[in-house]
Amino acid sequence: MKKLLTFILIISSFQAFAQFKVGAGLNYTTFRPAWAAQIKTSIPLGDKWAIGGTGDFFFISEGGWDINIDAQYRLVELGNVPIMPFAGVNFTDFKESEFSTGINLGVLTYFPITDMLDLYLEPKYLLISSNANGLVVSAGVFLRL
Repeated sequence: MKKLLTFILIISSFQAFAQFKVGAGLNYTTFRPAWAAQIKTSIPLGDKWAIGGTGDFFFISEGGWDINIDAQYRLVELGNVPIMPFAGVNFTDFKESEFSTGINLGVLTYFPITDMLDLYLEPKYLLISSNANGLVVSAGVFLRL
C-alpha cells in the first residue's frame, strides 16, 4: 500500500506541467455482467502521452473492485476530440474469487461540454484469465484541473 501511495504522489506531481483530469462515471462489464461506479484520472506527460488510472466498484451482491493503470497515446485529434488508444494493467478482486491481474487494451476519447468539463467514453477489452476476458464500456464526466 505504501508503494502504491508513493506511486500516486509521484504521478500527481505531473499535474503542474499539463492539464490534469479527474472524473467519475459508470461502466458495464461483459465478463461478469455487472455495472460499476468509476473514478478516473488522466495525467498528460507531454503532447502525445498520458498516464491514466481508474478504480471501479461493482454493484453485485458479492462485491468487488478493480484498478487499472494505463499508458495512453494521443493518436489523432478530430477537431477538439482526441482519440487515445491505450494499454495497461488491471488488478481485480471479487470476494468469491481470487485476486487477479490482467491486461487491458482500449481507446479513450472525450468531448468538451464546457470550459471545465468533458464527457468521456472508453471501450476496452480485459484479458484477465481464461474465464474472465471481456469487453468493458465506461462513460462519465472529466473535470479539468
